[in-house]
Amino acid sequence: MGNPYEIFSMWVLWGREFLPDDVAPFPDDVRKWAAEHDLLYDPEAQLITPERAEAVGKLFTAEDQLGILMWFYVGESGKLEYLEYVYLPVATLIKKGNEVRLVWWQMVPTMRDDAGRILKYGEVRFGFWLPESWEEFCSMAFGKLVVKKFENLLHQTGDGLVKELASGIRDVTVDGSIGARFFKTGRYFDVEFSLAKL
Repeated sequence: MGNPYEIFSMWVLWGREFLPDDVAPFPDDVRKWAAEHDLLYDPEAQLITPERAEAVGKLFTAEDQLGILMWFYVGESGKLEYLEYVYLPVATLIKKGNEVRLVWWQMVPTMRDDAGRILKYGEVRFGFWLPESWEEFCSMAFGKLVVKKFENLLHQTGDGLVKELASGIRDVTVDGSIGARFFKTGRYFDVEFSLAKL
C-alpha cells in the first residue's frame, strides 16, 4: 500500500496565535507540540490517521488540492483544544458541483473602528458533510459574495444557534440542516443555500 497522505497537497493552520513562534506549521511539529501540552487525549478521533486519509483518498485525487487542517481553539470549557480536519478548498467544491450539508460556520471579523467595534466580516470558515462520506470536512472563503451570503444567513438563523466567540467571531451550529452549493458568478465564487429545514 502506498502513502495514504499523498492525497494531501497542503497544510492549513487555524489558531496560530496559540503556538510559540518556534513551532513550524507542519503536522509533525504541530502534533508534537500538542502532545507535549496534553492536547491529544483521543488521537484516533482528533488526528487525520492513515485510515481516515485512505478513506478520503477513495473520493478525491491529488488534483483536488486537499489539505490537512490543524486547528487550535478554546473550547466551551475554556481550555485549549486541538483537532484535525480534511480541508477542501471552495474551488474544489465548485468543480465537484455537489451540494454539501453545513454543520457549522464562523464569521471572522477583519475590520474594526478605533473603539474596537466590528465594521466588516471578511472571512467565513465552515464545516460540512458530503453525501458520500462520514468525514466532516472544513473550508474557508474570503470572496465578497460568499462571505456576504453567509452573513445574511446568520441574520436569518435563530439566536439560540449563534454564539459569540473570542475576537468577535460569530459561530453558528446547524448540524447539517442547511444545504450549500458553491459555484462561480462571472469571476467570483458564489454560494446558494437550501433553507427548507432551517
